[in-house]
This record gives sequence, C-alpha cells and structure tokens, in this order.
Amino acid sequence: MVYLIGWVLMFISACFALRRSGYLFFLIPLIYCAVISVFRGSVGTDTAAYITIFEDLALGEAAPFSEPGFKVLSYVLIAISPDPEIAVKAISVVFLY
Repeated sequence: MVYLIGWVLMFISACFALRRSGYLFFLIPLIYCAVISVFRGSVGTDTAAYITIFEDLALGEAAPFSEPGFKVLSYVLIAISPDPEIAVKAISVVFLY
C-alpha cells in the first residue's frame, strides 16, 4: 500500500510536469519514495542477498554480477559507506533519481 501511494503521486505529478510550476509537484513523490527506500528496513526478496554481496565486496571478494555500471556503482558506494546495508539503500536512492 505504501508503494502504491508513491506510484499514484508519481503519476499525478507527471500530469503537472509539463507546466512551468510542475517541477515542484515532481519533488514531492521523489522525496516520499526516497524516504521509503531508506527507512524501509531489510525487506524484499533481494535486499538480504545484496547486503551479503556488499559485505563480500567490502572484504575484497569479486563481484558475482557482470553488469559494468552496477559493479562500478557498487564499488563506489562500498568505498563511501562503511556499512553494506547503507550502501544497498543508497542504490535504491540512486536508481530512484
């Protein structure tokens, strides 16, 4: 239900995005979804798996995925953030924006 509210807000803001003042309406759903992605905890089918992968990356092991952009983003976020859980949540925010 929480995600549906974000989707509805995004669709409504898309209707106003073509107007000059529409960009202000576009920020509201982005902030809403960013807050959800950061404070949602370790829920979801892949979140725990990615946290484990990022812990391995922090220890210097090779990445198990082959997408070059995602690999670079993962290494950068691990270098910036000491906690793998924060790095995984940061990916949610990066892909949101």
